[in-house]
Amino acid sequence: YIGIVAPIVEELFFRQFLIGSLGKHAPTWMSLAVSSVLFGMFHVYSLVASEWINAVSFTAAGLGLGLVYVLSGRNVVLSSLLHIANNLPIVIMTLLV
Repeated sequence: YIGIVAPIVEELFFRQFLIGSLGKHAPTWMSLAVSSVLFGMFHVYSLVASEWINAVSFTAAGLGLGLVYVLSGRNVVLSSLLHIANNLPIVIMTLLV
């Protein structure tokens, strides 16, 4: 689930829904920025400093995936595949250890 389904659900929400919905009322760059920051915040699980540092890297990942989504003509399949390619090896390594 975490390696395949979660990335698809996240891409549908953060890219297709958020960028699509916000883009109707704001410039693309702004909807991309908001989506990326919310993606980063979504991955913060506690209020400790290390989690907030991780939020920066997740925000950057969200920005990268968002740029792929926008520049590919809003192709959520492509951003989903990249997201899966990022998550799946981590999940597999976690299960093997």
